[in-house]
Amino acid sequence: MRAAIVRTPPPGAVAAGRDSGRRRRTTPLSLRVVASVAGSRPCSGARDVHNRSPGTPEVGMTALHRYLVVRELVERDADHAAELLGVGMSDNPIHRAVYGEGRRTRERRHTAIMRTMLSRRHGLRMEGAFSGDDLVAVAGWTPPGRCRPTAGERAWLALTALRMGPRVLSRLVAWQSGWAAHDPDEAHVHLGPVAVDAGMRRQGLGTLLLLRHTAALDAVGAVGYLETDRPEAVPFYNGFGYVVVAEEKVLGVPCWFLRRPASH
Repeated sequence: MRAAIVRTPPPGAVAAGRDSGRRRRTTPLSLRVVASVAGSRPCSGARDVHNRSPGTPEVGMTALHRYLVVRELVERDADHAAELLGVGMSDNPIHRAVYGEGRRTRERRHTAIMRTMLSRRHGLRMEGAFSGDDLVAVAGWTPPGRCRPTAGERAWLALTALRMGPRVLSRLVAWQSGWAAHDPDEAHVHLGPVAVDAGMRRQGLGTLLLLRHTAALDAVGAVGYLETDRPEAVPFYNGFGYVVVAEEKVLGVPCWFLRRPASH
């Protein structure tokens, strides 16, 4: 049984197009803490953006958004999600440091790591945006108390990395340890990984998933937290209320650690 991807179709997945008249059953707000809250919300449309709260980032809306379905991922989505994450994040500076300079090699290696993570990480929830049958964006998070992998989960990841050579394994461990050292002691919802298909970027998909995620945090009054190694991502996350609380080089790569306070 896969731990990270649920086996049954998630309740509350709603098509955003005008011609979508069918709605699936929604789950109570209290279920799965943040996961069910986000999963029961329809995909943002023009009305959602125009009625946004002051200070909420504006979605770069396109006609595409009217035909998206956003739902929690199920087991059959795991391979597509792993590939999207592996390819979509392969150019991140930290992944260059871990996997090497060859792009195809990085894509293949990070896809393998993501496949292991999606199949073995207990508590990891994944939400995806679909255009038709195509998965075009994903966002993952872990609820309070579950952001650090167990010893067994770390062993599976280490075994996957070891197949890529001892250098990759040692650098993967250094990366994960460097980031884990900054995990807050307070209860928090840990965002990541997040990726958008390369051909679908700059169309507001990342903004869409972040709006949903932060709305879910606010609905339950949860603290948010994330890491990034991409300097251009820092102001993006700032726009959703995340504030840099630490900065450190890991494997020689500048990394930023951001916290979003709970709403009251």
